[in-house]
Amino acid sequence: AQDAVRSTIELVADVWAGYDRPRGPAGAQVTREIETLVQRSEIPDIDPSGGDVGEQFLGHVVDHPGLLALVRSLAADIHFGTVNHCLYDPAKAKCGNAAEPLLGACQPERCANVLIAPANLRVFEDSLEEIETFTNQRNVPAAQAALLQRRAVDLRRLTHTDPEDA
Repeated sequence: AQDAVRSTIELVADVWAGYDRPRGPAGAQVTREIETLVQRSEIPDIDPSGGDVGEQFLGHVVDHPGLLALVRSLAADIHFGTVNHCLYDPAKAKCGNAAEPLLGACQPERCANVLIAPANLRVFEDSLEEIETFTNQRNVPAAQAALLQRRAVDLRRLTHTDPEDA
């Protein structure tokens, strides 16, 4: 539970600071929620000389109960995985409709619940590079290249999800 709270604080603080936003459909949703609440709370901008972003953000959370409620709510709702995270809604899930997400069965390119933290984005970028390298080889069967190219389109859409586009 402490790891989830710590990860949530980092996620919210990074959005507040204007750093990279989480990606994926749920990432866009979470970003909108954070930005709306931060704007409504009128917390000051990050102080570039003020040290750690997370610590600065925590200082503001104490003064703004709405921010604390958001952090608690997100920490309870986000299921943190190794490669991607899940803002689980069983109705939108592609991994099944169990009470909890099946992160090991996640299909991030197809699921509306997926949230990719900026720190995890490189995994998806590496997959895109591997697909490009493989499909540019001469001996790749056309059917396999077509499948991989469709996956690349899905991965690009997933990793470029912006709150304004969702």
